[in-house]
Amino acid sequence: MIEELKVKIEDKEGNYYFYFPTVNLVLPVGILNKKGSFYLKLKVFLEKRRTIGINDAPSKKTIQKDLANVRKCLFEVSEACNLRCRYCIFSGKFIDRREHTKRIMGWKIAKKSFDFFCNWIIRNENMHINPYVGSLGFYGGEPLTNFSLIQDIVEYSKRQVSIKSKKFPFKFNYDITTNGLLLNEEKISYLIDNGFRIVLSIDGPAPIHEKNKGKGTFDVLMNIIKYIHAKYPLYYKRNIGFSVVYVRDTDLLKIRDFFSQKIFEDAKKISFGRVVTNFSSLKYPEEGLNENKAYELIKESKRRGKKLNKIEEAIIREYFRLSWNTLIYKNESNYGAFCNLGSKTMYFGTDGNIHGCEKVGKSFIIGNIYKGIYLDKLLKLANEWREKTKFCGNCKVQSMCIACLATTGIENKIKLSGLCSELKRNFEEKVSEYIEYEKI
Repeated sequence: MIEELKVKIEDKEGNYYFYFPTVNLVLPVGILNKKGSFYLKLKVFLEKRRTIGINDAPSKKTIQKDLANVRKCLFEVSEACNLRCRYCIFSGKFIDRREHTKRIMGWKIAKKSFDFFCNWIIRNENMHINPYVGSLGFYGGEPLTNFSLIQDIVEYSKRQVSIKSKKFPFKFNYDITTNGLLLNEEKISYLIDNGFRIVLSIDGPAPIHEKNKGKGTFDVLMNIIKYIHAKYPLYYKRNIGFSVVYVRDTDLLKIRDFFSQKIFEDAKKISFGRVVTNFSSLKYPEEGLNENKAYELIKESKRRGKKLNKIEEAIIREYFRLSWNTLIYKNESNYGAFCNLGSKTMYFGTDGNIHGCEKVGKSFIIGNIYKGIYLDKLLKLANEWREKTKFCGNCKVQSMCIACLATTGIENKIKLSGLCSELKRNFEEKVSEYIEYEKI
């Protein structure tokens, strides 16, 4: 019964706990032997979530239904970049990733991509939820190297789309992720006037940021951040976020202190993590979190007894990963462990090829703006994923699992073994540390 899913964990004081992976719950040993309605309900709840299985095999219809609800249209407006960040997935160090080029998206491809996305939604209107509110995102390279095209797409979308439109009766929000160095007052004004949600990439104080991104980049970006914060304070709080990427030698204490400043606390969100790529590519010494430093910082933050700030919460989420459940939960798609490329994002490349996610390798093309979506390829991929993950419902590390096609897909193949071994290696130690953290 319940014995099938619980993992026995010993803390540093010799106390024992049961960890229930499918519900991400830690309980002291013996608590399920207690009497009372609460404990009875708890046992019933755990029994129902004893394992998480895999749904029936997917079909073209289920895949098309998932894709009908896609919410994000992402344009790769440029493969060019004004920086050469040492961890960049387009640096040439990562398997199944393109390298930087000077190629930019032209208007013909951009217009066709937008029309393809909108027509896809309309063609499957009986499947999606109304009213339809999606987002148009701009990606690179550095998207601001092709700012005029971003403007063209935004203006075209405003002419084509509105809730009251008979042709495309829905609404789009706008998103951009940028290193920020090409921003000026005019561009900032345009983005804000059009309600853009802006994510700026900054890795910490000057020595850390410039070690990753190059000399002279920090002051330019900080001046831009200060300008937006001062001139558009309300907009800043609602729409400005920061993306912080760590590498092995990142000084987490300096990161914590730097991002604890009011100017960053005022932002909408701070995300903290490593570059997401297939596990087979993580063979470079700068990758990965220095876990000893991370855990000590986490404990020190908790001991202060104050509410954790945004960067502390982000570091804790990245360290424990106890709420991701990326691989297992069924609400990711209609058939269990497969997120279905294209069901959340359609990523349009500069060449008109369609990818299901900006984080997935270049070999996983799911369609083309002239040829349509490759449903047969997606069906084959979904069945392969289902077969390779059929035992994951009983896995003890499922709550920490980061498996998806971005982390396991490489050159049109799915490779789980390396990632699984690494996650299982220090799983019990991680849960024990989580217990210690909760005691502080």
